[in-house]
Amino acid sequence: MSKSPIAIGLGAAIFLIQALLVGVSFPTMLAAALICGLFLFLLAISRYTVPPYTSKAIQSLERVLLPKLSHQVENSSELAHQAITELGTKVENLRQNYHSLKHTSDLSDKEREKYLRQVEQTFKEILVLLQFGDRLRQQQQGVIEGLEEFQLALSDLEHKGWDEEALLGALERIEQKTRLEGNKSPQDEGSVTFF
Repeated sequence: MSKSPIAIGLGAAIFLIQALLVGVSFPTMLAAALICGLFLFLLAISRYTVPPYTSKAIQSLERVLLPKLSHQVENSSELAHQAITELGTKVENLRQNYHSLKHTSDLSDKEREKYLRQVEQTFKEILVLLQFGDRLRQQQQGVIEGLEEFQLALSDLEHKGWDEEALLGALERIEQKTRLEGNKSPQDEGSVTFF
């Protein structure tokens, strides 16, 4: 909303009231302008004034809570990129082994068995990478849960106040639930668990 219509309307109303009460004169116009200017100044200041409980919440989010969630997102993103890269490598290995099996007719039984073992091992590694991807999804779900905790705390800010310790506790519980053991990479994950 523009300040000009408010200023014009307010100034006209004040001037009209003063003109009716004390008559039209230069001091009346000056008084109307001063009252209007003071009102607009107070209006402008009130827009930039932040209640103390909001200031504490913003500082807490900025310095402690959001960096914690940001770290989890960065970690999850790095591991997801690594898993996708490895998945691409495994699919390429699978393609090469399949190509060797399909297009080489003079393979001995031993060589054919070697390629089949490599294909089977690559399948297992791909399944491990897919399970790792599900764990990363769970970790990212934890970030979403953390953001929901922030939203709830901010919506109740005026009534309950800001409790950084409670939010840190909630983030710790979420992190424990979604943490990858020792930030394992996909190749560290180990064997396949079939569901």
